[in-house]
Amino acid sequence: MITFDLNAFNLVIEVANKLYPEMEAKISFVPEKYFKKLLKRWGAKNEDVKQSCGVTMFDDEGKIPVICINASIPCWASVEIIAHEIAHVAAGVDADHGEKWQLEYDKIFTAYSIAHSEVLKMIGE
Repeated sequence: MITFDLNAFNLVIEVANKLYPEMEAKISFVPEKYFKKLLKRWGAKNEDVKQSCGVTMFDDEGKIPVICINASIPCWASVEIIAHEIAHVAAGVDADHGEKWQLEYDKIFTAYSIAHSEVLKMIGE
């Protein structure tokens, strides 16, 4: 059997689930070609399409938010992007990158960093 000692993706999601037990969202890694098309369809500016690594999509019908991550970004950057996008869900559709979003992002990333350190201690790093 092959297992991960440290699965950073699961760890950031586990932390978010502890912080926000009632929150729902779906996360998908999307091939870059489709990710860029998705951003354009949502009305993103060309500069945002070039720079964006993730996007959280809310709809007007109150459905579960969908987080899309550009599958072409480096694996090591994906955890931060997931935390970034989960903070958008926690802060709400109108928060953008304002103070409320920053507060939620800091809360998630601080909890993730603590959990990550604890896992490293357990595996002897």
